Amino acid sequence: MHCSAASVKTGAEFEMRKKILESGLVRCMVALPTQLFTNTTLPVHIWILSRKPESRQEIVMIDAYDFGKLNDANQRLLSSDEINTITRPYLDWKHGTLSEDSEVGLFRCVPYSEVIENNYILSPNRYVKHMERVNYSVEVTFSHKKQSAVASYCKSISESEEKLLGNGSILSHNSIECFLNSLETSSIQTELGDVIASIIGGEWGDETQKKDTEPCIVLRGTDLPNVKLFNFAKTPVRYIKSAKVAEKKVQVGDIIVEMSGGSKDQPTGRTAFITQELVDWFNC
Repeated sequence: MHCSAASVKTGAEFEMRKKILESGLVRCMVALPTQLFTNTTLPVHIWILSRKPESRQEIVMIDAYDFGKLNDANQRLLSSDEINTITRPYLDWKHGTLSEDSEVGLFRCVPYSEVIENNYILSPNRYVKHMERVNYSVEVTFSHKKQSAVASYCKSISESEEKLLGNGSILSHNSIECFLNSLETSSIQTELGDVIASIIGGEWGDETQKKDTEPCIVLRGTDLPNVKLFNFAKTPVRYIKSAKVAEKKVQVGDIIVEMSGGSKDQPTGRTAFITQELVDWFNC
């Protein structure tokens, strides 16, 4: 099943997931990597469910997202050893022979209560611990000379504003200096996955209107470079089922990521950040 079904916080999928969890029917969740299947490049989850409530009240979360290697056809393949590694925790748990309740980077047995506290999210990467990764980001700081140059420029802008407005200015020289000085302090660096509330898949809809659908502007990967330019002349209007519109509608702060498609000269991975100005532009 697509990954968003394990983390979406609204709509029918959330209600179904909540019902299944509260009924105690989830035994295991397995997160598989991208490009594993021929009909989709997206990562998927395997849900292992029980016909009756599980007495142990815990879920085996297995994170195999980083497994597999790409072949010449850009298809990801899992080796026999990797398949055994992925399946071992659940099979051992099922037969009562699991010696540890977690393994860094692979699995963790998570109590139902913890999942419920996390808004019924079933994504294994939310619960499985990973080795601390090395952060290769470069810290950029402003030298005193650059700060003085920028502050001087901002001061000239403020003086120009004073001449235009008569009294006062929007920005003061002191406030600019305080802001620039604050740039010397390091920001907190964290994993991207730790600040993402949920992942929702896209929706292409239909070319023509059908029953219980409504027209929506759909952003494709090819449209993403034009988002910051507010150039949507070629952005298509598609008809989406009314029941899905509220769930798929973009909100301020959303990050749209291109997950499939691409070409030899244009790989996937283009992104767009949804701002208030963009939402107002479309009158969403």
